[in-house]
Amino acid sequence: MRSPLRKLFLAPAIMVAAAVATSTAMAENQLNVPFSFMAAGKMCPAGVYDVDQGPALNTVRLVSEDSSRNFVWIVAPGSPLPTDQRIVLTFDNFGSTHALHSVQFRNKITSRLDKPSKEYVPSRIVAGQ
Repeated sequence: MRSPLRKLFLAPAIMVAAAVATSTAMAENQLNVPFSFMAAGKMCPAGVYDVDQGPALNTVRLVSEDSSRNFVWIVAPGSPLPTDQRIVLTFDNFGSTHALHSVQFRNKITSRLDKPSKEYVPSRIVAGQ
């Protein structure tokens, strides 16, 4: 007959392992954006942003550290390699304004998120892992 104490000690150990795995995964998905930028017509402040899989398999979610900004976009296979695990935010620089150009989440990427401007030739800025 097995002792019920075994389950009493095993359950907390499993919960701690799951919590550590979750916090490690979340830390890997955080990017620091050192400047304010436009995304979907909204001004987003500089700071830490979480990038993770959205509510559906073919979506990506970008959430500000204080959760005041929350975006979801469709992603599709793009130029990243199938084995690419990086998370990259690409910005266009229009004079003094930055606009989110695309979000790469592992081996998938969004289409172009900002609108082209005839007034400026943007320079590209990349923030990622």
